[in-house]
Amino acid sequence: MLRFSASCAGLSICDSLNYMPARRKKSSHFRFFSLRLVFVFILICTVILSWELYRSWKERIWTLDTRFTVVAATADPTIYSYSPKSGKIIVIKISEKTQVDVAGEYGKWLAGSLWELGWQEGKKGELLRYSLQNSLGLPIDGWIDKDGVSLFEGRGLGFVSAFSKAITSRGIKTNLDFFDRLNVLIATSKVGIGDRRRIDLETQGVLKRITLADGEEGLEIVPDQARVAFEPLRDDTVFAESKRVVVINSSDKSGLASEVGRILSTLGTRVVGTQTNKDVVENCVLRGLKSDLETVTAKKVAEVFGCDLEEKEPLSPTDFEIILGENFAKNY
Repeated sequence: MLRFSASCAGLSICDSLNYMPARRKKSSHFRFFSLRLVFVFILICTVILSWELYRSWKERIWTLDTRFTVVAATADPTIYSYSPKSGKIIVIKISEKTQVDVAGEYGKWLAGSLWELGWQEGKKGELLRYSLQNSLGLPIDGWIDKDGVSLFEGRGLGFVSAFSKAITSRGIKTNLDFFDRLNVLIATSKVGIGDRRRIDLETQGVLKRITLADGEEGLEIVPDQARVAFEPLRDDTVFAESKRVVVINSSDKSGLASEVGRILSTLGTRVVGTQTNKDVVENCVLRGLKSDLETVTAKKVAEVFGCDLEEKEPLSPTDFEIILGENFAKNY
């Protein structure tokens, strides 16, 4: 009996010894498979992140050597205009009680209500941007919600802090992508208090007091005064290129070419004339030779007005023709 038990015990031990390597082998396979899954997951995340960064870089609005102007949807809409040449920021507040001709044929509304109207109508912040751009004759590149003001109010941020804030600011409602936010944070954090200038539109005569339709006191914009007040906000890079532009109105909206020409002049281009004809254009086309379309001026004009580029020699003796179609007139 003892001998039999010993044999059984020995058999048990042998079976155990034979089984242990198999368990180790299975465990090794499982770890290898898990590592492969982790590697594939990391690879997929890296590809997605790389693609998102590439897309963000391609779709960025700001050309870094140009003036960058953004409107914030604060209670009183606030415009921030940063010049990389001077390293200064100009801040302009528009009272919420300012009566504005709204883009897209919405009639007259108060500036303080344009943000909500834009989201109600599916136009987001573009309605606020275009409405103020048209009414003030001031080129505006982007829009941010009230929380986006932090992009222009930072002080002394290093690259790592700016990078982190650009990522965490994804929740801001804006048309600025990651690289736009990052570049704004890096640039404006270096601007000291002494290099931040505020323009008082009432003092400058750009806004005058009126009685609104409901009997309340409000304000309205004086276009001729706006032209004078915003002359310092021209884009120095665009002005230095000294490109000549002819504005062609192909829509049925009278005065459209003059309105666009006023904004182009503030931008820094040389508007040499306006015309009316019936070119078959739906929205907005910037026409010029390839060498001219590759300039900063062309990129800036196309971005500000949402124009397509057309490589073709202008019919007028000029560098560019900007042709405005019916859809542009309806939405502008």
